[in-house]
Amino acid sequence: MNTIVWSYSSLLLYIFISLIAAYGIKNAKTNGIRIIAGGITINVGYVLFFCGFWLLAILRSVENGLGGGDIWNYLRIFEESLKVPLSFDFFSKSSEVEPLFLLLNKCIYAINSNPRFYLAVMYGIIVIGYLMFIRSWCPQKISYIPLIVLIFPFLKSFCTLRSSIAIAIILIGISVFKKNKLLGSIITLLSPFIHISAVLYVPFILFHDLYRKKIKKMNKYRLCIFILMYLLLAYLASIIFKNYFGTMLITGRYSYYAGDLKGSSFIQRIPLYFTQIVLAIALVLIDEKTYISQNSHSEGEKSKIEFIKVCCIYDILVIPVAYMFGIWRAGEFFYLPRLIMWGILIYGLCRNRVKNHSSLFIIKMLAWFVAFGWIIFRITREYLELGIMPYQLLGH
Repeated sequence: MNTIVWSYSSLLLYIFISLIAAYGIKNAKTNGIRIIAGGITINVGYVLFFCGFWLLAILRSVENGLGGGDIWNYLRIFEESLKVPLSFDFFSKSSEVEPLFLLLNKCIYAINSNPRFYLAVMYGIIVIGYLMFIRSWCPQKISYIPLIVLIFPFLKSFCTLRSSIAIAIILIGISVFKKNKLLGSIITLLSPFIHISAVLYVPFILFHDLYRKKIKKMNKYRLCIFILMYLLLAYLASIIFKNYFGTMLITGRYSYYAGDLKGSSFIQRIPLYFTQIVLAIALVLIDEKTYISQNSHSEGEKSKIEFIKVCCIYDILVIPVAYMFGIWRAGEFFYLPRLIMWGILIYGLCRNRVKNHSSLFIIKMLAWFVAFGWIIFRITREYLELGIMPYQLLGH
């Protein structure tokens, strides 16, 4: 019988896939190899990224607790999906999952009841979500080193399939939003019907316009007032929510995800928001002129950088709301935009602030060290809970 144990070979495999994926993105964004087949242009870099992540997910063994701590539960839901009636009562225990997630399971099962086909479709959606966001909003001139860390939230999807699909839907919606605001908004609005925690990130489509038209033009005094008012409103909203819906949330199917509404202290929960807090400090300390150059960036590139920055600002503003509501998975939704923002900052520092080769080498080596260190640290902390070690191929 297989047991969850630490595996250096699995760690090396995950790091290898992360490097392939990051290289694929770099190749795709820097006018890499393209193949024209039947009048369709295929970007080899994106194919490399897709195949690396997708094959890692669908070729894994999911037996005896391996391949994802909770994946067996999702496979059970899939196999029983046609027997379960759709319910839009979010706080009821009669249905284990949100209605759109159940409907997606029903549709896949009606096409093919093979669990491996189910995994192929689900992880296809997740990887396509990453790819669409990267293609739409990732600038070309960034450091691609931070993107190797994307392997960790993807590994988490081995256990947290439902919330990972919701994240993918939001990323797809935001990507479509670039060219079609109405369709992008509709897709984004669907995400809470996959996993309720996504409701925190649906307002981003409004916040983006609000930031561009109002917040960006505020002076520091008005910005401080805005933040204080926002925190006050978030606090009042959490009090109202707890008074009217707290009992249903604690006793319903979201009790595990929402955690204890009375909660621990903010200091105790800092590890959940660590990456957002560090990025917030970096955005405050590093001048915008460092990473947005009037000369070296086109208007299209500058708009992408600004959009990623708005994503990260919104992600940071979500922290107090997530804390007040006890939604500990909030930090996973904009993981990809945060990594892209780090790439933008590192590239800007290397290009516009560092003048000698030795300092440039030190910064790049430090970036590699932090990226690999963060992957190893997070996997070490969570591999038992996630059930991602050892990695075993299907049939072994």
